[in-house]
Amino acid sequence: MKLNWGTYAALMYLAFVAGMGYLVYRSTQEKIDLVITNYYEHDKLFPEKCEQQQNAIHLKEQVKITSGNPVTIQFYSAFPEKGTVQLYRPDNSFLDKTIDLTVDEKGAMHIESSSLKHGLWKVILQWESEGKKYYTEDRIFI
Repeated sequence: MKLNWGTYAALMYLAFVAGMGYLVYRSTQEKIDLVITNYYEHDKLFPEKCEQQQNAIHLKEQVKITSGNPVTIQFYSAFPEKGTVQLYRPDNSFLDKTIDLTVDEKGAMHIESSSLKHGLWKVILQWESEGKKYYTEDRIFI
């Protein structure tokens, strides 16, 4: 069977349309998570966050976060009176967790990591000690 150039052009056009249709379908099935849903309010607090980071940087000894089972957060100075630990998963916002910051008498907090999915996590600490606010973040791999 011999085909002329018009038939080849029509087949190429149909293949292109089918390919584009497939790409549109696949793009609508892709899940896209925003890092922060309320980023305008978050950006308004940026100067305050910078000040809190500077407070944490100027501590005598930095907070140490150790991955493993359990994840250990060790405070050497500026023991928290109140605060939060946010476990942020960059690739899936449904896995994010926020935990109240409670330390033992040695200044350590232990978080059970067996319930956390393996991979990269961002640990965000916000706490208050003696009227001063602190902010620090670190990345761990579980």
